[in-house]
Amino acid sequence: MNILVCIKQVPDMESRFKVAANGTWIEESDLA
Repeated sequence: MNILVCIKQVPDMESRFKVAANGTWIEESDLA
């Protein structure tokens, strides 16, 4: 029997999202 586990790294729920300067994505440098 084979078992596969998928894990995705997500930002901390307490962190605040800021839009990047170019306006196309979020600022990822402040995310924990």
